[in-house]
Amino acid sequence: MSADARLPLGKILLGQYRIDAHLGASPLGERYRVWHLHRAIPLGLILLPTETNADPEALRRIEAASPALKTLTHPRLLPFYGLQTSADGAFLLEAWSDGPTLADILHERAGRPLPLKETLTWLKAVTAALAPLRPLTHPMLAAEFIHFDAAGEIRLSLAPCALSDPQSNEVSEVYALAALTYKALTGIWPPEKTPRELNPEIPDFASRILLKGVAARAAERIPTAREFTASLSMAARIETKTLPEKITPEQAPVIQAILSRWNYLSPPGVAKISETDASPVQTVAPIQKNKPKNLLGLFTAGLSLTLVAVLLFTLGKLQPIQTGILLPIAETRHPLAAQASPPSPMPIFTLPAKPTESHGGHIYFTCTRGDYNQLCVINADGSGYNQLTTGPAHNYYPVVAPQGGMIVYASNRSGTFDLYLLLFSTGQLLQLTDKIGNVVSPDFAPDGNTIVFANRAADGPTSIWMVGKGGLNPSLVYAGPNTIVATAWSPDGKTIAFAMSVDLPTEYQIFVMDTSGQNVRQVSHGLQGVGGSLDWSPDGKSLLVYAGPVGDKDIFRLEIATGLTTQLTDGGNNAASSYSPDGQYIVFNSLRNNDQADLFIMHADGTEVRQLTDNPEPDWQPRWEP
Repeated sequence: MSADARLPLGKILLGQYRIDAHLGASPLGERYRVWHLHRAIPLGLILLPTETNADPEALRRIEAASPALKTLTHPRLLPFYGLQTSADGAFLLEAWSDGPTLADILHERAGRPLPLKETLTWLKAVTAALAPLRPLTHPMLAAEFIHFDAAGEIRLSLAPCALSDPQSNEVSEVYALAALTYKALTGIWPPEKTPRELNPEIPDFASRILLKGVAARAAERIPTAREFTASLSMAARIETKTLPEKITPEQAPVIQAILSRWNYLSPPGVAKISETDASPVQTVAPIQKNKPKNLLGLFTAGLSLTLVAVLLFTLGKLQPIQTGILLPIAETRHPLAAQASPPSPMPIFTLPAKPTESHGGHIYFTCTRGDYNQLCVINADGSGYNQLTTGPAHNYYPVVAPQGGMIVYASNRSGTFDLYLLLFSTGQLLQLTDKIGNVVSPDFAPDGNTIVFANRAADGPTSIWMVGKGGLNPSLVYAGPNTIVATAWSPDGKTIAFAMSVDLPTEYQIFVMDTSGQNVRQVSHGLQGVGGSLDWSPDGKSLLVYAGPVGDKDIFRLEIATGLTTQLTDGGNNAASSYSPDGQYIVFNSLRNNDQADLFIMHADGTEVRQLTDNPEPDWQPRWEP
């Protein structure tokens, strides 16, 4: 696909970035909102044009500039996450800002000027955003890169700075800012007329400052953005310190009115039928290249709490609960399931046959099918593929109970991501958490009675929670200083490992702690670009992690006692690995075949890699059945 062609909605890049919305063109390339499938957050994506993709020197400059830009933090700067390359072209990633750009606001005004004080408000914010860049300069101060959100905050995109221009300097910034200010105050781009002729409300002295900012000869311009903003404010008889820090109804009613009526995008990954946002699970049939059909329709909800208690006692010896919510499910049928007894509409599942191989027979994974992420299962020998979930929701992080018979996974079938427990013997689905935040990455305790998971309960970073397998008393265990994206319970039940961001939001380090949330310590050191998944070895001595440069991740074994690492793969952009029950094999997902996410199996020492799935849609997040 040409990098100038529009990417289709729903397309998944590099197995983790789903295109959710096309936002239009910018001087740097086409803009999109994407959903990070692993971290369950929205991001901004700029697809670089064909000429940039065809210019190795330009891509080299971007790659060289990215590390420094990633470290820049300021309330007025939109965080930058770097360059990535896919089969559809190279693209830049940045934090997501939901709301209009200055270009959108100027378009809404349709040639009518913005009030002087409101123009100075965003100009002050942009000028403040430029200060942390020094000695770098912003080479592309276009209206498309100045963002406003629903709260009135104003932030500048760092992405253009990755495409550094040796000719760019502070005088160039002044011209760009002055031109934008001219456009905002007059409704047109700088012509030969003075701003005051086009808008009599502009004071004469301020009109002259604007003309000085857009002077054709660089030597005639005001030398810095800070001086330009201060001079223009003084000429307008408005003290800079009296300007608001953000857009408010009292101080900036015109822009605030645009923000109030702006058509904000719906939350990413939410199904229109029932506000959902979650992850995958599956069932079994020969691998098919078309979208799986839903063989069982929705059935009526309303089962009594008495039935819940009976089921929980007879299936898995669970305790009766008040918090668990028994739900109807619209799942595809397990091919080995017993026939339902008429007239019951309940879908029926039976447990898969016990594995005959010592290293386990079933692997559960997330499978992207059509517009949604579902759950699937396959035997370790490549047979018995089946899709377990269907319907308009995202399902992720399938984990099999240590004693078998059920899986827990995260799903947004009810709006936010919550935990669900699927009982194979009956096909019943129990909701374990109910809108306590956005839940990801569950894992069972070795005894199967408790589930640890990561949860973002408020505006702060994602933290570690626990809940009983019956849904009783979800509670916070550890609130770290930064976002946590993966949890794993040790085989001896004494330790929880987790991945937490340290320096950058999309790069992590590995930590361990007691199950009480105490004695936290970092166990990964010197491993760059650590990703957000991990799995314990059966002997509890090491963890499987993935790490490496963007677009070239590899699987590593991390020794808990020493922190030493052993690289197990070499090339292919690999992630999300899981041990077989006996520790002799590892399953993982890889983009080694044309950026298509498939599952692969290798020996625990990294030898004899073989492909397990070959589907035109992504297969990822595998977990081996205990």
